[in-house]
Amino acid sequence: MTICTDICLSITFLVVFRVDPLKPGVRLTAVFDSCHSGSVLDLPYSYESSGKQNHSRGVCQFVAAHLSSALASYAKGVIDLKGIKRGAWFIKKRLTTNRNAEQKTVSTKSSPADVVQWGGCRDNEVGCGMSYGKPIGMMGVMTHSFVSAVSENPQQSYAQLLKSIRDRCVKEGNPKHLQIPQLSCSHPLDTGSPVIM
Repeated sequence: MTICTDICLSITFLVVFRVDPLKPGVRLTAVFDSCHSGSVLDLPYSYESSGKQNHSRGVCQFVAAHLSSALASYAKGVIDLKGIKRGAWFIKKRLTTNRNAEQKTVSTKSSPADVVQWGGCRDNEVGCGMSYGKPIGMMGVMTHSFVSAVSENPQQSYAQLLKSIRDRCVKEGNPKHLQIPQLSCSHPLDTGSPVIM
């Protein structure tokens, strides 16, 4: 993926020349308010505004679908043992596959440094800019939301700040182009801990 503004930056350039050389104990907080910036640093851990990692959402939906199907059959008085066995096998396979994929991602995309990335929107979304009048002028919606949220309450947790930024983007942004700011990290993050910059 390549991000173009006045200059073009490839994700490979950002990761190889900016993240990979960082040593243990170094902290990098990067804020990207650009289109398709959700995973611009290609970090392995991403979070929802609830504070939970969002890697498991697909697996949970998959498991819920199989369980609701089994319960619906049971409610009708039909006990489909083959279906239950097949569903259990699919659930086990999905959980195992997800675990293996997650382990590979962590081993190949982690950094010894403490890297936190705030992305302006998901990878499939477009970031918006707006005029905020004098003295600010033109600014990205996520940048304005980020600065406003931190200025109003500098003692927020990561989850609180992500929620504040997302809420502001919805309120201030273009309703035709919803952008959902993202939080990702090089290591698991206690999203209840205070934001450090």
